[in-house]
Amino acid sequence: MNGWTYACLAVGLLFLAAPAGALIPDDIILSTDKPWLVAGSGETATVTILVTNGTPANPVSGVAVDLAVDGTYGSISPVYVTTDGNGKATATFRHGTRSGTATITATVSEGVDGPLTRFGEQQIDHAAPHTVANTWYEPKVTAGKTTEIVVRMEDRYGNVIDNRREVETVLFTVGQIEGGTGATFVNGTDEISVPVDANGNATATLRVDTVAGENLV
Repeated sequence: MNGWTYACLAVGLLFLAAPAGALIPDDIILSTDKPWLVAGSGETATVTILVTNGTPANPVSGVAVDLAVDGTYGSISPVYVTTDGNGKATATFRHGTRSGTATITATVSEGVDGPLTRFGEQQIDHAAPHTVANTWYEPKVTAGKTTEIVVRMEDRYGNVIDNRREVETVLFTVGQIEGGTGATFVNGTDEISVPVDANGNATATLRVDTVAGENLV
């Protein structure tokens, strides 16, 4: 009788243990600990991968995950990780000197019917403004008329200074012609601070002097 009891208990334990070992990954959550990195700063971000099954999500341990990232923006190490008892694994993303959005890919190929792939993003901001890359303007304007002046800045790595993270501004100042009524910007003064846009352009509208001559901006 005792032998039968033990046998039944052993079978029951095996039956209860089977579902936990049979969890099949069906989702990957990928995140980084830093919303933004700055190009060329030498910063790194920790990438966390969570592999789960079902709803509510149950963590799946012992899962092999392949990681990859576009080398244009940086690198990730290691490129092969295994989830721990909490279904998590970590890696380090190292950016380069290019600003933009780095797409990190996590793929589970083993133990699933087909490759399970998810993506995460790491934002990389430009460095500090370093140079005026371009200016666009009309060299000749009729006295008293308006014209647009566009300035684009870059950082030391050639990244455009845009407004994706912070809004940098360009200060425009115009000189006056002797004897003239005075050139002004659209705000009615001889200087104006203009924010850059998503393309990195700062555009000021100038009303040139009513007297012919050079309006130095």
